[in-house]
Amino acid sequence: MWRVTVRHMSNQSSLSSVALKLIGIAVVAFVAIFLVTAVIGAIAGIIKLFITLGMIVLAVIFAGKILRRL
Repeated sequence: MWRVTVRHMSNQSSLSSVALKLIGIAVVAFVAIFLVTAVIGAIAGIIKLFITLGMIVLAVIFAGKILRRL
């Protein structure tokens, strides 16, 4: 008959395995949050850029209209 031996993990190695998994999850979560905030910041920066360019164009148009009246 074949004998199957089952090795049980000791308490300490089981806890260290759980700790390593938790550390891995924490690192992945941190990187994911960092990437999400970076993407949101980039999108907000692009929106600010377009708003600023729009305001500059409007200021040039209004300045041109005012200078034509003078």
